[in-house]
Amino acid sequence: LLGATDDLLEYYRGFQSMNLEPTEAGLYVKEPGWSYNNYINYKYRIHKFNPVWMSMVSKSANLTERVLNHDWLRRRAGAEYGSSQSNKSEWFDLISEQLMSSEKFKTIVSPDVTMNSRKLISDLENQADELKAETRSLLPKSIFFAVPREDILDLIKLADDIPNTVKDISGLMIGRTIEVPSAIHKSFQNFIEEAREITYAAADAVDHIDELFQFSFGGKAAEKMQTLIEKLNSLENSNDQTEITLRGELFKIEKDLPPIDVMFLYDVINKIGELSDRAEQVGHRISLIASR
Repeated sequence: LLGATDDLLEYYRGFQSMNLEPTEAGLYVKEPGWSYNNYINYKYRIHKFNPVWMSMVSKSANLTERVLNHDWLRRRAGAEYGSSQSNKSEWFDLISEQLMSSEKFKTIVSPDVTMNSRKLISDLENQADELKAETRSLLPKSIFFAVPREDILDLIKLADDIPNTVKDISGLMIGRTIEVPSAIHKSFQNFIEEAREITYAAADAVDHIDELFQFSFGGKAAEKMQTLIEKLNSLENSNDQTEITLRGELFKIEKDLPPIDVMFLYDVINKIGELSDRAEQVGHRISLIASR
C-alpha cells in the first residue's frame, strides 16, 4: 500500500493541481487542488464481549495510524519499508482502551481524503490534448512510414476520444448530482468496472504498438497483439450484455423516479457504453494497422 501510494505521488507530481505533499508525518494537503483537506473518519463499533472483534479493531486502527503518519521523506531518501511492517502487539494494544471506553464506537482519522474528481479528470484530459498535438507535430508529411500517416492520425483521434468521453460522463454525474437508484446499483457498478477494464485493455494494446513495429508486425509480437485484441472484443461483448441488463432494470423502476433524472441517467449509461465502444475502436484500428 505504501509503495503504491509512493508511485502515485511520483507519477502525478508534475501536475500543478497535485496538492498532496509528502512530509515526515504523513501527507500534507495544500489548498486548492485535486484533494480537499478534510480527512475521512473511520468508526468501529465496540463489542466488549467479543475479544476477536476487539483484536481486529486494534489491528486495523494501528495499521491506519501507521499509514496516516508514515514518513514519506525517509522513503524518498532511500529507506526501505521494512520498519513499516506490522507487529504482533498491534493485535492487542488497543483492546484495553476499548474495554474502558463508554462510547459505542471507536473513531479514528483515516489517511483518506476527499477528492475533486472533476478537476482531476479535466486536468488529465487537458494533458491528453497536449500529447495529441505533440504527437501530430512529430508526424512530418515528407517522411515515409511503415504504415500510412492517416492511420496513425486516426488512431490518435480515437484514443483522444476516450478521455473526452470520460470528461463528459463526469460532467453529467457531477453537474446534475446524479444518484444511482439502489435497485440498479449492483448492475451499474458492474457496468462501470467492465468499461474500465476495456479502457485498460485498449491502453495495453497501445503500449504494445512499439514492440509490434520493432518486429515488423510479425512473430510473437503480432501474436501477443492478437491476444490483446481478442480480449478487448470479449470484454466489450460482455459489457454490451451488462448494459442490456442494466437498461432492463432501470426500465422496471423508471416510473417511480423523477422523469428528468431518468433521462439523464439513461444519458450517462449511453456515454459509458460509448466509452467502451471507443476503446474497442482503438483496438480495431491497431489491428487494421498491423494487417496492412
